[in-house]
Amino acid sequence: MPHDVDFDIFSECGAMMFDGAWIAERRNSLADFAERLANVPTFAAGRTEGEPLAVAAWQAGLDPSDDQRGWLLAVYARPEARGRGFAETAIRAAIADAAAQGMTSIGLNV
Repeated sequence: MPHDVDFDIFSECGAMMFDGAWIAERRNSLADFAERLANVPTFAAGRTEGEPLAVAAWQAGLDPSDDQRGWLLAVYARPEARGRGFAETAIRAAIADAAAQGMTSIGLNV
């Protein structure tokens, strides 16, 4: 079941999530970032609903030679959640969704 995402997490940890790309990205408003993510399936995992500890996103259509390949675009786990299975849960949800949408393979695009 989809839930609203609290995009404040991206303000807190953007530099850790996107490294050098964050320098260019931070010039855009949070609303711009949220608008781009609105069309990308994004999955979160955590202990409490609305408080994600890890996220993973995927997208189709990035490889014109293979329209059945989905791409894992972003994976992030908060430092306190690393090594505890939250990112794996979010990744598995993203891959399962990609498969449900007809993807037969997944690539990593980070």
